[in-house]
Amino acid sequence: MKRLITFFGLLMTFLFFGKSQLVQAAGAEFTLQPVQNQDQREQADNGYFNLKVTPGKTGKVAVLVQNRSKTTSRTILVQPVNATTNDSAQIDYTPAKRQPNAAAAFTFTSLFPKPVTVTLKPEEGKVVTFEYIVPKQAFNGQLLGSIYALDQTKAATKAGELTNQFASAIAVVLSEQDQLPQANPTLSQANLAVLQNKPVVSLKLQNNQPRYVPQMTMDVKIVDRASGRTVAKKTTTKGSLAPNSTFNYAVPTGSQPLPSGNYQAKVTIKAPNKTWQLTKDFTVSGTQTAATQQDIFRPGNNNWWLWLIIGVLVIILLGLLVIFWRKKHRKMSDNNIN
Repeated sequence: MKRLITFFGLLMTFLFFGKSQLVQAAGAEFTLQPVQNQDQREQADNGYFNLKVTPGKTGKVAVLVQNRSKTTSRTILVQPVNATTNDSAQIDYTPAKRQPNAAAAFTFTSLFPKPVTVTLKPEEGKVVTFEYIVPKQAFNGQLLGSIYALDQTKAATKAGELTNQFASAIAVVLSEQDQLPQANPTLSQANLAVLQNKPVVSLKLQNNQPRYVPQMTMDVKIVDRASGRTVAKKTTTKGSLAPNSTFNYAVPTGSQPLPSGNYQAKVTIKAPNKTWQLTKDFTVSGTQTAATQQDIFRPGNNNWWLWLIIGVLVIILLGLLVIFWRKKHRKMSDNNIN
């Protein structure tokens, strides 16, 4: 049986409104800390990097990776990562396949070298330094990413046991100007979809400016345009948007997809000192409703029921085999006695 690997207790440095919060999971065997940087902006918290950079110049970002184990050496992968927005409307500082918006002139990782792997003896710490090169062409706003570290130490386990992998990330903001452009969330699409075998309205939202949105609350309502009635709603608090990012936000519609009709998605995003009101009209056809309904109950989307039935049948079959074997064994024993 293949060894199961879970990412348990991700250690993250989250960036919220100029503050950082380090969350550590119990059982982690390494720590990641920022090393003081001369380009750090004065108002920045020491828990993350907020660096003022100059076009055409080079700079360095250094982190201290510390092995906490007293007995085991550890192998840690350290790499620069682009910040994105996940589908829960949160800035994600972990490696992801999401691509930045086409409007982004540069990405965070395009300024940095490739990942490095460090081996740490028990209780050993090492400073890992990345040198970045700022493009000669000036860029507007912020480039947001992280220095991400993943514990790749292989542990001896029995077949089927879970192996915990721990990770940590420190946010990094690069900017040239003190004055930043205003963030600009937009809503471009709304349509029926299926998420985890449940019907939803999927909204495609973007932050089309190179500035992150911190500490936001997002209220979403799906309104029947004919009656004015709210047919679905969802609220996210303590959300955040990465610069130049796109994400899909799912609004559950209950046990059934929306019936055919004309609808409007209303999104209110509130951040410190700023509120955005976004709307998107969309139409649901009877064909779309039927297709969504069929997709929910498609056998391939409900394999757990199939496996449950197979499991029950296997248990029953094994039970019958045991009963048959015992009866046969008892009969043979009786014949031998006679």
